[in-house]
Amino acid sequence: MRYSLIFSVLLLLPFGAHAQKVQTLLRGGEKIVAPGGITARVVQGKMLPNLERKIVQSSSFIQMRHHVQTPVRFSSNLPLNLSNPTFALERAALEEYTDIMSQFRKFKKEMDPLLYYQARSSSYRKLEPAEKRQWLDRLAEMKLKLDILTITVSPEEKNLAAARQYIAYATETVEPLLEGINLQRFSFERTDRVLKKDEFFLRSPSQVDGVIQPPQGLEVIIVNDDSSVLSALQAAHDKGELFAGNHLYTYRSVKKLLQHIEQDGLKPDFILTDMMLPGGSGYYLTTSLRLQERNIPVIALSGYPEDESIAQEMFSHGLDGLVSLPVDFSGTKDWIKRLDKALTNYVYYRQINGWSR
Repeated sequence: MRYSLIFSVLLLLPFGAHAQKVQTLLRGGEKIVAPGGITARVVQGKMLPNLERKIVQSSSFIQMRHHVQTPVRFSSNLPLNLSNPTFALERAALEEYTDIMSQFRKFKKEMDPLLYYQARSSSYRKLEPAEKRQWLDRLAEMKLKLDILTITVSPEEKNLAAARQYIAYATETVEPLLEGINLQRFSFERTDRVLKKDEFFLRSPSQVDGVIQPPQGLEVIIVNDDSSVLSALQAAHDKGELFAGNHLYTYRSVKKLLQHIEQDGLKPDFILTDMMLPGGSGYYLTTSLRLQERNIPVIALSGYPEDESIAQEMFSHGLDGLVSLPVDFSGTKDWIKRLDKALTNYVYYRQINGWSR
């Protein structure tokens, strides 16, 4: 009976537990430690489980759930290029990383079959020009997103590095003439102006002759994925508190804005954009415009601090200014006035310095 009982318990253990050592000799009161954290003891010929002393393995669902509920630094294992980032910036960088890498995985799933057959001599075929163009356009778009991601995340991060290598291999497969394509992120030589901190952060000038007049008749676009923020901005504009005398348009999607610019001929005078956006960051928007030689000023609205290294990074990637706002800026006072003043200051600096955009 005693051995039958042992056999029954072993059958209930997790798969593979039979091969592991169970520390027991059926002596009265001796504790049995089974794989998976199950503990029991034999008392007067009966096996009693010690449920109250159950050991939870670190990889168990319960332990994982406990860790999720514990406040942690989301990007503690994600190597970032940011100097002394705040918790909010780390979280935003991780969200952008997660979003772009998710897009890459979906793209790879579509790309893999073509690469497989092109790699086999028996199934290799010369791609038609239209098909080749389509794949190259999609590869270029994916490459741009990954390149922009290296602004905040180290390019040495293993998943990001592997994704960029994959895009290079796929590009060479679709078009062998592009073998050895440079995967460095885009930067632009700025001949239009010299970087000065006060001007880039759109601070009010210290010495001004007279009163700075707000601009009039401009078409201004604000990009933000938070509909409540856009509603507040539109309401402020309608009441004459924001960009009075100018036209305001709002977008939640970078992709939609680029479509209207590239296909519908939209020509805004200014773009103010959030930097962390689904489907394409503020860097993606700016790089796309600069590669198309569109001379539209782009001002970042972000929680980035007014740091000189951040200014240099943004400036070299085509951005023209930064309005540093707290993460929960819509709940703070005077943020509408800060945006309104930032546009006025940019136009003033452009006039006195002769900037080309």
